Amino acid sequence: MRKIGFMAITVMALSLAVPLTSFAATDSSLVQGDVSNELEQIRLEAINDVLTLNGNTEISAGDLSQTSIELTNDLKSDSVKDNVINEVESLKNIEIVKVVADAEGKISEAISSVEGNVEDRLKYVTETSVESTSVATSMSATKLPTLFTLSKQFSSKRAVTPFVLLTNSNNPAGYETGAFNRQTTPANTSAYTGTFATSVMLPSYDAATAQGDGESALMYTGIGSYVEAGFHSYSGTQGKGWFPYFRVEQGHTDNTGDGHTNSTRGYYYDFGHPQTAGQVISSYKVYYKTSESVLRIRFLVGGTTFYDITVTGQPTTNVRVKRVVSIAINNSPTSTTKFKTPFTSYAKWFDFKFLKNDGTVAVFPSEVTGLSNETWSHGGSIDYIKSGSNPVSESYKIY
Repeated sequence: MRKIGFMAITVMALSLAVPLTSFAATDSSLVQGDVSNELEQIRLEAINDVLTLNGNTEISAGDLSQTSIELTNDLKSDSVKDNVINEVESLKNIEIVKVVADAEGKISEAISSVEGNVEDRLKYVTETSVESTSVATSMSATKLPTLFTLSKQFSSKRAVTPFVLLTNSNNPAGYETGAFNRQTTPANTSAYTGTFATSVMLPSYDAATAQGDGESALMYTGIGSYVEAGFHSYSGTQGKGWFPYFRVEQGHTDNTGDGHTNSTRGYYYDFGHPQTAGQVISSYKVYYKTSESVLRIRFLVGGTTFYDITVTGQPTTNVRVKRVVSIAINNSPTSTTKFKTPFTSYAKWFDFKFLKNDGTVAVFPSEVTGLSNETWSHGGSIDYIKSGSNPVSESYKIY
């Protein structure tokens, strides 16, 4: 992690008030030809990834073109479990968004199976104060902190036990920038390729008060040294609460005049999918495949959107995977100065697992040899509760 700078929100002109039942195969009136086929190939691959992970036989494009009843009957005849069939059915009807980011983190392509070209929908957020560049809406720059994990060797590997008040690690990376718990797979291996949870629950958090004090909350998966995908708090003209986000940019110098300047890092918010604290978000998944020479992140948000994000310039070898829950603090006087806005309920991961071998195997954190488990409370406290067996619930409260 590193120092947090002030950020500006770039408006995302987004209109996704489309009920899940209306999502289906790519809308041919908006997306045609090879692009439509490519989006449907992404959908088919996502479905087959689920089937493979659960030990089932892959399906074909022809199978996918069947009605839901026909496909369900075929899957049942192949002894596919009901919960897996539900996942397949969700992916069959979900919005697919293909995103390509260039080496400087600028989106060069963004195509939705529902809306067609959505480059204007996914707007850039930077860590320095700049004016909004939105064409759709004009707004002044908004200051928003984030918590980012630097690529460095982690040392603390203490096991976490049920019902504990977590103790601080020995000055872990990013300890100056916020309170967090971070679990990271070993370096120098590509065995671990993502994360999966049957569901997640976001904590109650006063995003408006926090943002006014230069604080924010995050739950996310990190891939490699800078890529992130998960949920981030926000309060402003685009709404208040939790929203999906992804980060695809490392530091660089601006050569294009597009706003990606002075070695800043940035990320993209999806304000069209506000999330409700305390509500279960089903099927959270972030993963990549080592068989691909360029990093391509798949990011599943419940039953609404499946993002397929190509990150140009990021390799797929020796990539760490991490799970983070945190409160980020902007310009804190000391590393032990307590944040002002706490979680008022627990952040929860249900049946959280790390994915291995290109997503074909899933293991609980306790099964990862050499897993780094680091905590920094930043003057506050972090509760951890592990309970249940099916599902296993891991709960964190930062207060």
